[in-house]
Amino acid sequence: MKQQILLAALVSASLFTGCGEPMDEASAEQQPAVEATGQKEQEIVGGAYAYQNQFPYQVRILVDGNTYCGGSLIKPNWVLTAGHCVDGIDPSRMTVVAGDHTITGYESTEQSQTVYGHAKYPYFQYISGAPVHDVAVILLNGSFWLNGAVQTIALPSYPAPQTSMTASGWGWPWGGAYGASDQLKYAGLPVNPVTSCNGWLARNLYAGLELCVGYSNGVSGGCHGDSGGPLAYGGQLFGVVSWGRGVSCDSYTVFADVYSYVSWIQSYTGP
Repeated sequence: MKQQILLAALVSASLFTGCGEPMDEASAEQQPAVEATGQKEQEIVGGAYAYQNQFPYQVRILVDGNTYCGGSLIKPNWVLTAGHCVDGIDPSRMTVVAGDHTITGYESTEQSQTVYGHAKYPYFQYISGAPVHDVAVILLNGSFWLNGAVQTIALPSYPAPQTSMTASGWGWPWGGAYGASDQLKYAGLPVNPVTSCNGWLARNLYAGLELCVGYSNGVSGGCHGDSGGPLAYGGQLFGVVSWGRGVSCDSYTVFADVYSYVSWIQSYTGP
């Protein structure tokens, strides 16, 4: 019965048209001003290459067969990603790959699932060209088989501490590069006071909704293609890669603060 209710909720959320809360005309006009890290932006800048199965909760989201965003497996058949990663995308165009390491090479650990539907947070929108409430859930048509290469990650049970956490993804390796990294990368990044990002990016951050992560000079952080990917600490998922500074990826990376959305996420996935 719970699954039937969840499926009904997906349909009522206009998943199949990619519709969310309507934006005002001013917000809509601002969308192109700042590229979100996944749509045309974000790999891990700096950092290191991951070893096989190091991040078994990391998934790769494809649109029309091409790598588009990252995500995190939170249930065998549910993925958490960024709202802008599903915005306007018909589920029939999407595939989710788990147990992956390199994009071009096939690994025996890989599994793939097509997408039944997705839902953005109801108040997802763009402000000053950057997304706010940038979280979304994806329901798969089947469940991934959990093993050493594919695992779920827990949602946070407490607010994000100001400590070093781990981001991972296949995004661009630096702002001047073009295209995704073939191999999964990761970086340890500090979570800073939210005010640290103010003045460095397109707008000030919203405390409680966004996390200011990384460094002002962008020596290490997210870049194009990393969007929707995880920020993890202690076996819990604290952040979703959201946006940064344009094409250059040369400053802080903004993550959606997952703790603020746990109740909404679980209204779809269950506890």
